[in-house]
Formats: sequence, structure tokens, C-alpha cells
Amino acid sequence: MRILQFSFWAGALSTLHTVTAQSGKRYSDIKTKLTGSLASPGVTTHGPYSIYHCHANTALVQQDLDLLWAALLPVIANTHFGTASPAYQAFFKDSIYDTFVDEIISNVTTGAPLLKKNSATPQSPLIVCIPGPNILNMTIAGVETDLYDACKSGTAAFYQPQTNWIFLCPFFFKLVQQATTPAAFCPAITNNQFEENGQEGKLVQNQMWILMHEIIHFYLDSSPGPATSSIYEAYDINAVFGLAVSDAISNAQSYIWYSACKSLAFPVGMS
Repeated sequence: MRILQFSFWAGALSTLHTVTAQSGKRYSDIKTKLTGSLASPGVTTHGPYSIYHCHANTALVQQDLDLLWAALLPVIANTHFGTASPAYQAFFKDSIYDTFVDEIISNVTTGAPLLKKNSATPQSPLIVCIPGPNILNMTIAGVETDLYDACKSGTAAFYQPQTNWIFLCPFFFKLVQQATTPAAFCPAITNNQFEENGQEGKLVQNQMWILMHEIIHFYLDSSPGPATSSIYEAYDINAVFGLAVSDAISNAQSYIWYSACKSLAFPVGMS
């Protein structure tokens, strides 16, 4: 029996919802059913990424990817400094993993294909929009499951482990594409902690970084390296900062806070 697990991003940064179901179905069976549900027009490629069923929102997803790729170029360059970079030191703490961090973030910009259990050949991420109820289904434990059920309670996006599927919910498109005044949301540092004021979430709670969060899950899910044994989940900036290095490199949101903070003038003084 295989365990299928949905991990998905909800409205609050500190909230992680997980739904599990036992299934005797092979991933190839699930793919066939999902592909059948996606038979309607609306398949677009953007670089190495495929975008399905997004229709009028396709251009927004393409823009999100373009914004993300541009934002990550200086971040990738920064990984080479390791702990000499204050942002890297804050979130990853040890230069021994700088090559791994660089590879994970670089993969986001190149859409590097990986071999997943839903395909016999390596695949790049496939972004699927769920526009509403009773449109996209997946067979779980022999039961037809409406994927829109995972979009309730303010969920913006989620990744299906061991596949190349990243799902975007309607709430995703209600968010801004990127922070319009990001410097205003960058937390100050007091007593070696980020000074949370309720605004810092606005720095990362937008389409660009949420999409990256799910793409990072795709790469952490089966990338050969130190992050494959345990996939940690922490969202709050101080919770992420407080992670041990072995958990930090396995935590998708660590890459988001690092990238978002590096894209600003990162506050110095954090040790």
C-alpha cells in the first residue's frame, strides 16, 4: 500500500495542512486519470515548464516564472559565498552545503528534469491550475477525489510528492505577484532574532515565492543529496532561522526566506 500525501501552502505562513490516504494504485494509474481530466485545451510551455489548464491565468503564471528567474540570479551568485553571506549564514549556517543549496535554487531557474514515480522518464515541473470544483480528479484508494477539496481553507498551492505536479488553487491568483514595497516588510533584528511585527509575511506571501516554495518541494523530494532523508516543514521566519542545518536544507521555506531576504539589502548583525 502506498501513502499519498498532499502538503500544501495555506493562507497563514505558520499553517501546514497534511492529508494522507492509503492507495494501492500505481502512480501510472493516477497519471492516466489526471491526464484524462486535463484533456481540455490550455497546455502551454514556458521554458522547460509546462502550464496546464490555467486558461486566462496562463500569462500570470508565465510572468511569475519570469519574475522568479530574474530574482534568483543574484541569489545563486550569493550561494558561492557560503557563510560569508549574512543571508546564507542566517538560514543555512554551514558552508558545507552551499553547493547543494546552489543546485536546488539553480534547478528552479533551469527547470531541470527529475525522474519521478509517475513517469518512466525525467520530467520538469508541470504546473496545473484548479479553477473550481468537479473539474480535476485524482483516484486515491480507489475513490475519485476532487482536487479542489485540497484548495479549501485558503490554500494557495500544493505539490503532489513523487510526481512532477504542482497545483495552483484559485486563492493563488488573489495574491499579488510580488511584494510591491519589499523593504517595508523586511524584519529588523533585535537580540539575534528577527523582530516579527506581522508584516514580514507580506514579503514572501505572494505568487512568485509561493510558486517557488512548491517547486523547491519538487526538487527536494528526490534530489540526490543530504536533504532526501527528512523533509522538514517550518514557515515562520524565526522558526526557519532556528532550524538545525540538517533540517534547514530540507525545509522548502528556508530557501524562500533566504532568497527573498537576499533580494533585499539583508540586515547585518545576525549570527
